[in-house]
Amino acid sequence: MRQAYNVGNLAAVGGDVPDFGSASRDFDGNDYIGIASPGNSYTEATIFVRLKTSTKPGSFGGLFYSGYGGSGVDYLGLLMDRSGRIRGDMDNGWSLNIVFDSNDVADGDWHSAALVMRITGANIIGDLYIDGAYADSTPTRPAETFTSKAEWQFGRLVNYYFTGNLADGRFYSRAISASEVADLAAGTDIDSTGLEGWWLLNDDDVLDYSGNGNDGTNIGSTYSTDGPLD
Repeated sequence: MRQAYNVGNLAAVGGDVPDFGSASRDFDGNDYIGIASPGNSYTEATIFVRLKTSTKPGSFGGLFYSGYGGSGVDYLGLLMDRSGRIRGDMDNGWSLNIVFDSNDVADGDWHSAALVMRITGANIIGDLYIDGAYADSTPTRPAETFTSKAEWQFGRLVNYYFTGNLADGRFYSRAISASEVADLAAGTDIDSTGLEGWWLLNDDDVLDYSGNGNDGTNIGSTYSTDGPLD
């Protein structure tokens, strides 16, 4: 059994920060966790989450969306399509850029997904990683600032719900490197610089363990001892 590691130097919620990797939240296709948007602006950012499912959604199932709210709202998002593929979305409110992985990950095993929004020259691009490996990138477009305005969500994109387990959800206000993505996927700690939210650890709660107070509101998801690093 792989051991979850302790992250004790990060700010805690009411005590020591718990380990992660030995538990998750179970979503039944009608559940989600909502997080009030911090309202910050980002030139670069990363979202990361672990998932496990054997159920493909009817059309889409939201995994982790930071700020989706329709036209005029910026967001980064990870979702699953009806083929079991992971999709990454990067939107400035008016122009949606999409990147897909080609593999079906609705196989009943744990996987990780990351979308890294980064500056390259005068442009911005979104890199999608599955299980720590680079998958593909969105088209480039002129660099701009993304501003979080709407609720962040685990397990839902509008009315498109995910069925399965989610764990270890993170938001960084920086573009983490490819090697850092690989380390996260392997369960190895990385530099916590820019960590603005960290949810779905081993405790039965939806609190933010980054120390920034971006706590979630649970709408139906249940605690599970099925962990991604067990």
